[in-house]
Amino acid sequence: MLKSLSLSARLTILSLLSLIVLSVALILPAALQVHLITEDNAIQRQISNMSVVFNYFDDITTEAWSIRDDRLFRGAVEITPAVVNPINRLIGDVEITVYRSSALLFSTASIPGGLQDSFTPRLSDAFGRAVLDPTVGGGENLFMEVNVFGTRQYIGIEPVLNANGIPVGAIMITTPYTAFRGEADTVITNMLGIGIIVTILILSSASFFINRMLSPLGDLREVMDRLSMGEVAEEIPHLERQDELGAMARTVSGFHEAQRDREMLQRQREQDQETVKQRSDHIIGLAD
Repeated sequence: MLKSLSLSARLTILSLLSLIVLSVALILPAALQVHLITEDNAIQRQISNMSVVFNYFDDITTEAWSIRDDRLFRGAVEITPAVVNPINRLIGDVEITVYRSSALLFSTASIPGGLQDSFTPRLSDAFGRAVLDPTVGGGENLFMEVNVFGTRQYIGIEPVLNANGIPVGAIMITTPYTAFRGEADTVITNMLGIGIIVTILILSSASFFINRMLSPLGDLREVMDRLSMGEVAEEIPHLERQDELGAMARTVSGFHEAQRDREMLQRQREQDQETVKQRSDHIIGLAD
């Protein structure tokens, strides 16, 4: 199929493919870098927010956490929404969710109906695994992106420990994915858009210069086709050029001059033959 295309078309297609590969090679690593930096910034911000949350509780009391009568306490202070709500003024776009053991106690977030009763299994990572129970049971912190409250969120979970160092609950902070990734996604989209526009502009310029460069070749090919059929061209184009195309035009001009000379010689020979024939006929006529 490519063999049937003109040289100009083949060079244009090759330029397009080269530009696409170059654009992908430049844009994708940059977009991936933006993605990784944004994710790292989101996690670091949640770690910082979690420090604010626990500093807030430490300011209330430094006594251990405990469960009494199915209620969660920090020392003598019962953990209720009224106790937690002031945290939202400290870290505005973060919602606070409190767990007693691994059961949801309350949350400042708007939880869709049907999730409160069996919420823990719905807190899953990218592979669909429940992440809350291992955190509470193992006493480990967790900062990651998960699906929670029916949407993508960046979360931080940190267990709360009793006087014996045993986890008795957990504090989870959540921030919508869009709060961190909205701008990053816009940057990546803009990068892709700019890359496409630049590719189109470069391709258009390349196509223009390719056609401008190859157009003289087409002119010379047309002259050579006419010469091959025995025609004599009135003039050879592009003789004034000082590049390879000019040299090619001068070579074609040499062929053209040689063919013109051969045709002149052929006409002269035919004319001479006609003159000789006429004289012969005249002499024979006189003899008769």
